[in-house]
Amino acid sequence: MGLACVACETARGTAEHGWDLSRASFNPEFDARAVFIDGSDANANDDGRGVSGECAGDVCAMWLERARGLDANAIERILSQCETTESGMVRAVDVLRRSGALDEGNFPFAPTETDESEMTSEMSAYFVNSSHNTYLDGDQLFSRASVAAIAGALDRGCRVIELDVYDGKKRGDKPRPIVTHGGTAVRPMYFEDAIKVIAERAHVASEYPVIVTLENHASKETRAEMSRILRSTLGDKLWAPKSAVAGNQLKRWPSPLELKGRVIVRDKIKHKQDELQRRRDQRRGLCGLCGTKKQSKQRKVLPKSLNVRKNDKVCAMQSIIEFPRSSTGVFDEGAVSSSSSDSEGEQDDEDLKRIVSVPNVKFRSFHEARDVPRFSCSWSERKLKLKIEKESSKDIIEFTNAHLLRTYPAGHRIFSNNYDPSEAWDVGASFVALNFQALDRYVWANRAKFRVNGNCGYVKKPAYLLDPTIERPSKPRRLQVKVFAGIGWDNFKDADRFSPPDSLIRITTLGCLADRTKPGKSNRTSVYSKARAGPEAQPVWNDTFELAIFEPELALMQIQALDKDGNGDELLAHYDFPISKLREGVRIVPMLNRDDEFIHDKISCAGVLMSFKWLD
Repeated sequence: MGLACVACETARGTAEHGWDLSRASFNPEFDARAVFIDGSDANANDDGRGVSGECAGDVCAMWLERARGLDANAIERILSQCETTESGMVRAVDVLRRSGALDEGNFPFAPTETDESEMTSEMSAYFVNSSHNTYLDGDQLFSRASVAAIAGALDRGCRVIELDVYDGKKRGDKPRPIVTHGGTAVRPMYFEDAIKVIAERAHVASEYPVIVTLENHASKETRAEMSRILRSTLGDKLWAPKSAVAGNQLKRWPSPLELKGRVIVRDKIKHKQDELQRRRDQRRGLCGLCGTKKQSKQRKVLPKSLNVRKNDKVCAMQSIIEFPRSSTGVFDEGAVSSSSSDSEGEQDDEDLKRIVSVPNVKFRSFHEARDVPRFSCSWSERKLKLKIEKESSKDIIEFTNAHLLRTYPAGHRIFSNNYDPSEAWDVGASFVALNFQALDRYVWANRAKFRVNGNCGYVKKPAYLLDPTIERPSKPRRLQVKVFAGIGWDNFKDADRFSPPDSLIRITTLGCLADRTKPGKSNRTSVYSKARAGPEAQPVWNDTFELAIFEPELALMQIQALDKDGNGDELLAHYDFPISKLREGVRIVPMLNRDDEFIHDKISCAGVLMSFKWLD
């Protein structure tokens, strides 16, 4: 990790300061008159001459009226309170500060409230804020399973929590399921502790449902104990159809609004460890179906459940995904039945299946998945790429419109780094799971995506991802972005050991394939490097870019402050936001550290003055 990354990483604890530019100042070289006039003639008046000091007050007034929407009285009051230079020009920093241009309320993105009227569709109609191996507090090999990691994800608005569950040491005759990353040196935690923190923190950041997805490697006996823990700990928060049939079949998913305040469980209905155990028992001569201690090798015979008519697609699919048949196949609202599974009142492993509302299964083809009850499946990032290459996008979108697709990072990402979620969002995957502990650019993008809709963790998909017959936008919108100058750059004075940081701003887009910035094609400003601290340390760029945005509803913008280095650019700070909620005009862009906190020293927060304008 370079020095610039260290500078950004150590700028923590800044959230308590809030946004503060009370003592900020621009570089004296920054001619802010360009900010006050829109258009290509930003530095000239009607006759082509530069804006003189005598008319600078009029230019400021024009900007205040045009960009800030203020009336004449308000403009006069602001200008009268501002300082002027010896030449009579009104100081730009004073105008900007007093007009509110540098205030927290003038960020490119403003927080929104949750729109409940948009929360009534099936769950598959939404992108859901999802995490991968939520319990880990670090890498995939040597870190530990942590209550704090789960609590932190929930507090960030995460709605899909993944737990890898295994058999732990028994306490007497009672099994104790544990959460850990199998086959690694990860320090485990008790499953019960994980469920307790979910019960406590699930609906602090958002009242909308939390999905607990289980990577379940536990034995039948341990799964029975898991069921008891889920019921006793979650209580009325736990939800499943009233029918409580093992492997619940839903003809439609409930909506997020219907499940407010609830926790639902996602798991496989059939676990491969059971089949492995059965085979071990057979080898030991313990199988009651065979009369010998050892079976001879023979061709594997398909179970009767798979002997179906070729044209009976629904029956075939139900067998393929191992759904048991139910009487209705339609979900009923309500809490989980508290009934036990046997006559003595003791729960067995079938009880866990009764509380699985989101069955996770494998299937053969999109064609077979069209007319069957709702289900969920998981694809690695590699499998996602293969599907996108080989399958029709229309078929994938039709599938994700009905069923819940979860994608997750590839196994080689042992340091908990992430993949670009753009491809998964582009085809409508509802659960795009990321390693939240990574604090990398894709985690920042994910946070930006879910800041809309009140940060409730559910974002409605655009219409063309809900109906494959609707054409995707084919004509781009043109967005002009101007990068003027930075303030608060004293925060980065130690980014380089021997010289001031070579500061530049990089603008990239992602969120969908159409608008994802290709490697090496990002928009980069010129480099500024003159001083470590003081007025001359504040960078001046005055660079303009024009972006083509095809799908604003999916696109995100990443603004990164970098220190140019011969070995690669080092991160100083960043800011991410959804382009669908972009506020046009002159804006102050706050610079955030890796944990999305304001970067703040004893003088001020760090920020960049920019403007945004749709040209069509």
